[in-house]
Amino acid sequence: MSSPEKPLENNSNEAANSNNENVSSPESSLNSETDNTTPVTDDVEKPEPVVAEAPESKADAVEHPTTTEDEKVPVSESSSEEEFSTDEEIHKDDDDEVAVEDLSTLSNEELVALAEKYADDDNILDLRPAFNQLREHLKSIFDNEQEDSLNTYLEDGGERDDYQPIPNPLVDRFYQALKKFNKRKDEFVKNREKELQQNLAKKKDILDELRINAEKEENIGRAFEKFRELQERWRAIGPVPYAEVRDLQLNYHFLNDLFYNHIEINRELQELDFRKNLEVKERLCEDAEKLVKEPSFNKAFSRLQELQQTWKETGPVPFEQKDSIWERFNAGRKALIEKRDQYRAAKEQLKEKNLELKTALCEKAEAIESSPEWKHKQWQTATEELMAIQKEWRKVGPAPDNVNDEIWKRFRAAADKLFSAKNNFYNTRKKEFADNLKLKVALCEQAENLMNSTDWKFTTAELIKLQKEWKKIGQVGERQSEKIWKRFRTACDTYFNNKSEHFADMDKANEENLIKKMAILEKLESFEHPANPQEVVNALRDFQQQWSDIGFVPLAKKEEVQGRYRKALDGHYDKLKLDSGEKQKLRYQQKLENIRSSDNPRKLNDEKRFLQNKINELQNDVQVLENNIGFFGHSKGAEEMKADFEKKIRKSKEEISMLKAKLKMVKDS
Repeated sequence: MSSPEKPLENNSNEAANSNNENVSSPESSLNSETDNTTPVTDDVEKPEPVVAEAPESKADAVEHPTTTEDEKVPVSESSSEEEFSTDEEIHKDDDDEVAVEDLSTLSNEELVALAEKYADDDNILDLRPAFNQLREHLKSIFDNEQEDSLNTYLEDGGERDDYQPIPNPLVDRFYQALKKFNKRKDEFVKNREKELQQNLAKKKDILDELRINAEKEENIGRAFEKFRELQERWRAIGPVPYAEVRDLQLNYHFLNDLFYNHIEINRELQELDFRKNLEVKERLCEDAEKLVKEPSFNKAFSRLQELQQTWKETGPVPFEQKDSIWERFNAGRKALIEKRDQYRAAKEQLKEKNLELKTALCEKAEAIESSPEWKHKQWQTATEELMAIQKEWRKVGPAPDNVNDEIWKRFRAAADKLFSAKNNFYNTRKKEFADNLKLKVALCEQAENLMNSTDWKFTTAELIKLQKEWKKIGQVGERQSEKIWKRFRTACDTYFNNKSEHFADMDKANEENLIKKMAILEKLESFEHPANPQEVVNALRDFQQQWSDIGFVPLAKKEEVQGRYRKALDGHYDKLKLDSGEKQKLRYQQKLENIRSSDNPRKLNDEKRFLQNKINELQNDVQVLENNIGFFGHSKGAEEMKADFEKKIRKSKEEISMLKAKLKMVKDS
């Protein structure tokens, strides 16, 4: 073995070669979707040639065996074949993934079940776009349900600060699934990073072994066998950290070139090696050509990364087939990239269309103008109109990324404007409800104080008055309306049911009383006066007592029966030869009987009050007259005036005596 060159150290700051199967750390939460995965290029460049540093002395120089032009062996396929561009790399875009489910057709239960399914799936990274879409869709649904619940609570008179969100088991299940999804994703990323570092260490070890094999192994057979073993081990190792890829590849190819330059391998072995490499690359071409049929862009580009990595690690092919095999592989790459670009273009067109639709919905929402004069029904109509617009909004997909947040803020501002005015209306309405409730509670208390009364006429009038006042008072809100109305209605019904039962019993008694009074009338009308007037008076008083002891008669017969009674009684008194005082007493007793038989018990109290007031008035008159008599002299005119005063005093005292007798009769009755 001749003295080898040192491998080339890469001091370039350019990006690593596109053969890297770099897997960037996925976002720490589903709220962020930063894409750090490796892009795919459809433009490839010729790589810069690998140039070793000039040796500082002859001892460091590399000696190459002398060959003729026909015997030259290509140093490396990579030195003449187009490489994958370092400027545009494989790009896995979460937005390129086609959504598997049409979420708008699923129920909330089905959506949560789908989230739980995603959280258990082993293909955790490829499911990120679908899970993000599902999360946003469910969040919108849950937020709108809570907002609708809050609005209903406020409309019923509730206070915003007192509102308690309605527990939703589906929300809890979803956030458990989200937590599990993020945990498994983080574990995957952590394990992936660990695996990348392990792969890096393995490849560095292989580089050391390649260097030793090229520099120190003297036996050509063992050297070639070892070289093939190291190549197979290199290909079997998975991806490494992105920042290490370019250095690893440059050193790997350098050591491959070093091996071919320093080992005098016979042409047959080299050609056999090239044919095996060609077979591997043909299979890679076939696999690349199939990728265009893969419906998942993420899966397709992940696979393309693997194919490019294998292509890079596969050795040279026969010189005459080098360009054609590369062009075939590159055509498969470009077909997939073109399909991805067409999909993106179509998606951008759809986003522009969505922007037009969302702009129109914003204009419709902004056109809903509220008024301080609106009533509950008008606010309900406006709310329903806005909710219908919001429902249409949810059906529209995202707008272009640069305006998506802006258009949402515009729509949200229009909705907030309406709901803010609506909340002000219901806060004012709530105060009115509270004031009205206080008034109705007061009416309930008054009705409850009257509901057991038996003063039928007075209480009936009072309750009717309360009912009229009730109708003048406004609403108290749905939560209190039925409760306060039942309370008031119960008090009123209690009284009127008692009244109905009372008068139902009275009607029966009145019919019986009518029969009794008709019997007394027949006896009274046919009564013959005995010779002794006192016996007549006693008999008439007995008739009056019997009449008084009997209660009321039916109202329809009252006037007729009472008229016959007075007529018969007056006729008997007219036949008696009694002094005026006795007659007046008997007639007054008859009057008291009429008062007692009336349906107004207050009349008796009114009569008592009238008599007492009249007595007081006459007693005052007598006192004044008696005081004035003392001022008269002994003249003739004075004597006449004094006599007139004395007459008035005497008459007033007689009337007072008569009134006191009547008052006693009232009290005794």
